[in-house]
Amino acid sequence: MIRRIVTGVTAGALFLFVLGWGGWLYHILIGVLAAVAAAEFQRISGIRSPFANVFSTVATLVLVVQGDQAFRFFAGAAGGGSVSALFGVWALVALLLAGTVVSRNRLTYRDAALTLLGVLYIGIGFHAMLAIREFGERGFWLALFLFAVVWATDSGAYFCGKWFGRRKWIPELSPNKTVEGAIGGVAVAAACAVLFAVFAPVAPEMPAAAGWGALLAVVAQLGDLIQSAYKRVQGVKDSGAVLPGHGGVLDRTDSWLIVFPFVYSLPWWPM
Repeated sequence: MIRRIVTGVTAGALFLFVLGWGGWLYHILIGVLAAVAAAEFQRISGIRSPFANVFSTVATLVLVVQGDQAFRFFAGAAGGGSVSALFGVWALVALLLAGTVVSRNRLTYRDAALTLLGVLYIGIGFHAMLAIREFGERGFWLALFLFAVVWATDSGAYFCGKWFGRRKWIPELSPNKTVEGAIGGVAVAAACAVLFAVFAPVAPEMPAAAGWGALLAVVAQLGDLIQSAYKRVQGVKDSGAVLPGHGGVLDRTDSWLIVFPFVYSLPWWPM
């Protein structure tokens, strides 16, 4: 427990400093996290193909840094918007399928499909973290709000489940999660959002802040469960051991990877 708290506080303080600094330093941090997360995804998926693993890292970083521009590059004259995105995904599929041919099926279709899943899941998720932060002062406060709500959700669910948890929530996916913990996560996230609205210079308006906190807590817990379900299928407990007491990068960012793209895709933002 002590090691978990010390690691969490140290990593959190460093991350907040980089988030506040922004610019190239934030880009580097997000890029490193994305590259490690991509490698962890390949490892827990049991993918050993050198081509697939290199492709995963490179394609993920291209999506993180370039986002829609990467899709438009592959799309060429296909046009913009959803057409570019469609042809961008097609380009990723085509490259991986070509890899199965060049490797003479040593890169299996299963591994190619899982690699594509990981690239889109991780690449788009981390790209949203960069894209939101780049909206100047508003972007900083929105990113800080989202990170704070996710942290409050995780902490609330963990401690409420530890202290009050009685009823298992979805034991087939995550045997340690409880109904009380899930409810506690939503409640603590809503309270965190309200406090943020009271003290932050740029924040959701009251009383909508509590609603945003509760909604994002549900989305965050969905992201956590998605990763738990996948690790359960693959027969692993943690995605890695980068952070003592916290597992790997994917274990710590699973909620981010769903919350940030969810908010980024909305027609209106919380603030």
